[in-house]
Amino acid sequence: MWVLTASEKFQLKSYEWHFPVLGDVSYKGYFDYSIGVAEDSIMKAKGFDTDYGEVSAWSTLGWFKDPILSNMLKRSEGQLAELIIHEMTHATVYVKSNVDFNENLASMIGEEGAIRFLTSTYGKDSDQLKEYIYRKEDYDRFAQHMIRAHHALDSLYKEIASQPDSIKAIKKDEMIASIVESLDTVNFHHANRYSGLFEQRKPNNAYFLNYIRYDSQKDKMKTDLFQLYGGNILRYLNSFK
Repeated sequence: MWVLTASEKFQLKSYEWHFPVLGDVSYKGYFDYSIGVAEDSIMKAKGFDTDYGEVSAWSTLGWFKDPILSNMLKRSEGQLAELIIHEMTHATVYVKSNVDFNENLASMIGEEGAIRFLTSTYGKDSDQLKEYIYRKEDYDRFAQHMIRAHHALDSLYKEIASQPDSIKAIKKDEMIASIVESLDTVNFHHANRYSGLFEQRKPNNAYFLNYIRYDSQKDKMKTDLFQLYGGNILRYLNSFK
């Protein structure tokens, strides 16, 4: 499956598609790669920043049985547990027209669930748990770098709102180049985890919005899970239901 997201070119504002039941959604999925490529081209021609790429799974929100895909089985046990619990969270709680909430909630529950699965299966000092946590911490550091970039770009767009698009494009490119270059200042457990990521294609507004969509609320949600619900995931999810 492939997913297309889009954003205004000089504003961090997602393009949204409307679907029955789901409401307004800031991404659209395709089972046929070529159909998604065609729509990606249309959105670019309309002046949007786009991000089109493969995803690992999807949820039918409990309406149908969701598949286990062969490429999922290439993941480590922790990553697979996280993915499955992420999608199961969508099937448990879904708020119409609120993608950022839904995805942040599923991301936080998926990660916390994976940690509990590995702890109960292999023990709190196991290599499996340590490797999963190291990888998760590296991802979180990368995601926070992208979220800081989002905020910096948002401030830039507001400052240059009255300037011509040609000037906006130059300033936007300069800031994104700086964001990419500064990635080497982030301290990862595995130093080369994200090296070369942007060699072929530089990030754009649609790319940065992905991290708002999936990661910007996770810390607050995890704090609420433990402080308000004592770490009880069932009680936490039922509060939203």
